[in-house]
Order: sequence, then structure tokens, then C-alpha cells
Amino acid sequence: MPLLILLVACGESEPAFEPLRHEDRLSAWLEFTDTIGDDVAFAGELGLDVRVALERELHGREHLVEACDAAVEADVALQLWPLLPQDEGYWPNQGNVEPFIDWVHTLVDWAREDCRSLDGVAFDLEMPYERAMELQDQFSAEDGSLVDLVDFFREGIDREGHEAARALFQAEVDRLHGLGLQATLSTLPMLADDTLDGDDTIALALWTPVERIGWDEMSVQVYRSLFDELFSGALDDPETTFTSGLITSYAGTALDAWGDRAALDLGSTGTGISLTEPLASAAELQADLAAALAAGIPLERVQIYSLEGLRDRDDAADWVATPTPVAAAVDDATLELRDLIAALDLIEE
Repeated sequence: MPLLILLVACGESEPAFEPLRHEDRLSAWLEFTDTIGDDVAFAGELGLDVRVALERELHGREHLVEACDAAVEADVALQLWPLLPQDEGYWPNQGNVEPFIDWVHTLVDWAREDCRSLDGVAFDLEMPYERAMELQDQFSAEDGSLVDLVDFFREGIDREGHEAARALFQAEVDRLHGLGLQATLSTLPMLADDTLDGDDTIALALWTPVERIGWDEMSVQVYRSLFDELFSGALDDPETTFTSGLITSYAGTALDAWGDRAALDLGSTGTGISLTEPLASAAELQADLAAALAAGIPLERVQIYSLEGLRDRDDAADWVATPTPVAAAVDDATLELRDLIAALDLIEE
């Protein structure tokens, strides 16, 4: 069926799903695994809900069924995390919105028959994979400059394409809501910075239309070890490291911008597609989680990246325990970086 026809079919008179959901509970991302069922069961042992990556060309219906059956058995709320092959951008964005939504439709159609307890679909809006790698190089280049970053941002802006993608994402969110499913957003931390001056400049530059869409949750990825890896080199003192004050800062901005939809992704417990260094210990993630709670982010609005990073840890439960909220003062590294991003937000087309 053509995509346009699918987009206007906004569900049925009665929701197609009866989601299994929890309150006051952490979630974890599961991205790389050959044992989906076992890993979802592991999430249940840790008292976590889970968002399971299903990459087109790599995962099929049998993987969805395995995840769903394990989730029901382990009392785990399950969200699907659709991804595309790397040569199509991997994460959804304005450059691949149509094939991405086609993949969401396929997954949800399977789930209507095989996974009626499904909680929702997680939209991980980020730049295309190759462009994300280019941005990382820009931030880490020793001979780079603010001018280089501004040029990189400006070259990415396509307002017409951005608005067309926004409309398609909104139509898909509406369709999922009509089926009784949640549509949650996870995106780059710069999209929180983008809210500070009332425009969409950074979202335009990064191909990520996130505002004015009816997401049930809006989360930014504040992976402290990734900030150390990618952004310390852009600071006056490249040996500076970020503290849990980074979480305090972004939590405050997200809450100001998005209210009770504000959420955070914290980590990392392991490595990932663009992350090579995890946090050093459970205590570091616990400090970040305590800072998020103290800043006003509810436990059920926190996702941990990632479940597979916990698999071989003897102290896995210590990483995802619920700490007492403890405020963390915003550190100088965070202030400097966010000032830099604010300067980038002043670019003009």
C-alpha cells in the first residue's frame, strides 16, 4: 500500500493494542544482541522496561515475536526501536523519513497479530550516520574552529525538507496514538539547546524535526562518557571532564521546554555505534541518575543506554538501582560547552 494512503489511515474505532505499561520504573535500550529473548528476560530480572532495536534487513518478524513473548513472560513493558541499515542513515531523520515510516508500519502490522501487549514505538531522531561521524570529527579536530562548525551546520539546512519530514512524523505519531501506542522521542542533546532562543536552527542543521509533534515523551541523550570523548577537545582545557552537573543542566532545560514530557537518556554502561568509552563504574551512573531525579525528571522518564552493557557485569543491579535524589552543581565544562552550542545556534541560512 502506498505510504500516503497508510499515513491517512489513522487507526480504528478501537485501539488495536492493550499495552503493558509501568510507572516509576527505569527503561533500558537494547541495541546489539543475538539473544533478544534472553536479554529481555534479563531486563525483567533487573526490574527494567526495555526498548529493543529492530534494524531492517537484520531483524525480522521472528525477532519481534521473541522480544514480545519474553517481555510478557518477564512483565517488561516493551517499545520497539526501529532502525534502518547504516547506508540509509541508521537513525530516522528528514533524509530517510519515508523508508523509516514504511519500516515502522511493517513492525506495527506484525505486532498487531503477534504482540498486542506492545507499549509503543521509540523514535531515535538523529543525523544520518555518515553526517553524525562528520560532526564528531568537527568537534574533535585539533585544528578546527567555530567557523568550521558554523559552516557544517549551515550547509545542512533545508527548511522545505525539514517541514515535509515534520508533517510525516506527526502523521505517524497520530496513527500510533490511534492504535493505542505511545510514540516516544529520543534525540541529540543539542536539540535541548535549540529551545533556548525560540527557533529551530539546530534542528534544521541536524535534520531532526522534533518540535510541534505530539510525542508522549521527549528525551535527550546526556551520555556523560560520550561528552568526555567528543566534546572535551572543543573546550579551552581539553583535559576537562564533565560531572553529573551536565545532567542537572540538561534536565533543567528539558523541563523548561517540554514540561512533563521531558526525559533523559543516561549512560553509558558499555559501548555503542558512536561510543567507545563507558562510564567507569556503577557509582558514576548512580550519581547521574540521582542528579536527574533531584532536577525533577521522574524515574519512568529515564532510559539507560544500554542493557547489553550490563550483561556481563557482576554488579549490574548496582548500576540501575534507584538512588536517593542528590543535586549536582553545574560544572564549568558544561557551561562552556553550552555557550559554544548557543553560539552555533546563531547561524543564519
